[in-house]
Amino acid sequence: MSYAVLTPKVLATLTAAKTAGKLKQVYNHPVSKFDGFPVAVFFPAAFNSAYFTSSEDVTGFRYKIFVISETKVIGMSKAWNDVLTGAVDEIRKQFRAGWNQGVSSEGHRIWWNLENGSWYQSDGQDGIMVVAELDLIINLVENV
Repeated sequence: MSYAVLTPKVLATLTAAKTAGKLKQVYNHPVSKFDGFPVAVFFPAAFNSAYFTSSEDVTGFRYKIFVISETKVIGMSKAWNDVLTGAVDEIRKQFRAGWNQGVSSEGHRIWWNLENGSWYQSDGQDGIMVVAELDLIINLVENV
């Protein structure tokens, strides 16, 4: 299993949050200009490996997800308390619904966890943006 195989699953789940009306765009790579807000930007970040038993290895593929909204048009309070939290709640809902990815075609068990990172504000292309950082960990049990 690899990031190339897992990324379409992540994209499909984030696109479901977009379809629910909580995101305007989903990008699977860092970008410098956004086409509407709120957006989700995600990309592979790291992986780790730990042995369960002498014959099973658990690999955790980590993705960074940044949910971003602007404040210029809607104001700081609405950006934080309505738009950003609504988008994060919908993303969380979509990942929770599909947490058990079952068994892949190679016979490996796959599941994922979504974890909260930092929430902050930053200067953006048209003023202040608010950002929620999330970590998605896709766990895979492999026989060694």
